[in-house]
Amino acid sequence: MKHIVVVGAGQAGFSVVSKLRNLQFDGSITLIGNEPVPPYQRPPLSKKYLLGEMDVERLYLRPLSFYNDYEINLKLGQLIFKISESKYNDIKNIYNVDQDTLEYRIKECIKSNFIDLDLEQGAYVSQAGTISNPSSHITYVITALQELLSWYQTTYSKKMILTMAPEVAYTVGGLSNYMSSTYGASYLAIIEALQDDIDLVMVQLYNASGGSYGLDNVIYYEGSADFIVSQTEAIIKGFTCKNSKGTYTGLRANQVAVALPSRTNASGYCSPAIVKSAVDYLRGTGSKPGSYTLQKVGGYKGLRGLMTWSINEDKDNANAFVNNYASIFTSCLSANVESVEAAVGFQIYPNPSEGFVFIQGSDLKGKTLSLYNSLGALVMQQQTTDNKILIDISGYSTGLYLVNVDGEVNRFIVK
Repeated sequence: MKHIVVVGAGQAGFSVVSKLRNLQFDGSITLIGNEPVPPYQRPPLSKKYLLGEMDVERLYLRPLSFYNDYEINLKLGQLIFKISESKYNDIKNIYNVDQDTLEYRIKECIKSNFIDLDLEQGAYVSQAGTISNPSSHITYVITALQELLSWYQTTYSKKMILTMAPEVAYTVGGLSNYMSSTYGASYLAIIEALQDDIDLVMVQLYNASGGSYGLDNVIYYEGSADFIVSQTEAIIKGFTCKNSKGTYTGLRANQVAVALPSRTNASGYCSPAIVKSAVDYLRGTGSKPGSYTLQKVGGYKGLRGLMTWSINEDKDNANAFVNNYASIFTSCLSANVESVEAAVGFQIYPNPSEGFVFIQGSDLKGKTLSLYNSLGALVMQQQTTDNKILIDISGYSTGLYLVNVDGEVNRFIVK
């Protein structure tokens, strides 16, 4: 009988197993998670559950009875570090292939030119030794990413884009309590090891109601310009971690973006005026908006831009975040576009633009070109007939647009 095992009982793992049953898969399904509870919603944890406004059962994506009804075997409280050699051989025998062929098939599943690392569950982000000598499960993540990036470069002769959007506690939290059960700053060990490979780190400046230390040893609270400025400088400049756990040496400014919620009643929400004052100060184009003083005189002109969670919620708010972002932070959006273009097989110019853009590459002819707006809606799709394409954007709204050519993604801005 066919048997599918899904490791990771978060929302993604739940989606996979439920989709399998919806598609009439009649084999055995096992869902393994390291937490002792079934898959649950994470945003309401800090917004309703901890405030006593929601029962724990309402956090669950489906009640426990769902898994019995659909014959999904839940293995909770189980942490998977690796597949044993015997189990690996079992997999090879099932598919009747040797190791090289099996690895090839796995890698063939990776068609995109970027990967986003997302670690949230406590066992993965806590107890990670030191920055220079993390514990084994963090080392596995680092090694796997290094091997994947190297393989992609060798296979496709270009760099795979690597991004991550960790929570404040898992990064800047290292200033206060490195590797406790709450502040598991093991992301710092991963970022430090992959400094030269990372394209973008977007620290979530929300869901941090207890505040977080800045480099000046003062606690700052979410929803303020000081919080945005202090936490962003810490991830760029670096710092020595608490409890003699090592030194995080930081990132370039063009590897860092500010990540904020778009929903007005969300934890950590800031008005456009507050965000603008903070970003202007960070980029050296505005005065100090609060009490925190940047340690670097002149700020960080290369700051990459802004990220929001989420565009779906922003849509319910009349696209206020996107619209303010496009009108206020166009210069942030356009910063360092070259680093993205260098990682994909085509360029877009002029960028930012109005009226028209050219899309040019050495191997575009005969491929499917899809154009999406910042809300993820398909704007245009066509088969390319040449390696250089002219697109009329005179009727497009101001903002960010993504161009997908057979899995490769680039971006441009309409002014």
